[in-house]
Amino acid sequence: MCFGGFACHCSEVLFFNSFSLVAGKFVGENALAAVGNSYEITLIFIAFAFGCNIGCSVIASQLFGAKKYNDMKTAIYTALISSGVLCAMLMLGGLLLGGQLLQLIHTPENILADSKLYLDIYIWGLPFMFFYNIAIIAKDSNGSAIMNTRIYYDEYGFLSPETDTIQIY
Repeated sequence: MCFGGFACHCSEVLFFNSFSLVAGKFVGENALAAVGNSYEITLIFIAFAFGCNIGCSVIASQLFGAKKYNDMKTAIYTALISSGVLCAMLMLGGLLLGGQLLQLIHTPENILADSKLYLDIYIWGLPFMFFYNIAIIAKDSNGSAIMNTRIYYDEYGFLSPETDTIQIY
């Protein structure tokens, strides 16, 4: 049921490890130390995204199994909105408190600036991770590998719930 979420998490860990290798080989030891030092904080963001994915996926899967497709769409939209709010809160907290968090975990002064820079770059990428996880929910909630979602907008550019359809193949 949550294979997509597990694969997403594994790809995030693989990306981090490969990035660490590239940073250490081509940029230098301080860059590798900054990336490695920031990992503990980025793991918090990954845990929130992965937790949201699993929790919302369970609800959407249950609604799909009960053939409550409109409720499933509502659950996915609710997950989208709540993940957006959580992502914004984490981004704000990370950008404002990132330096203090790095000091709290006793980051050495010589890599503090590099660690903060890497953490800020990572934080700006959080919306992509969160919304990708929502796409995984929509796809995995039906147990299918293929899902075609057609979203229609009204004349003002807002989602039109009357014509919004989810087609599952």
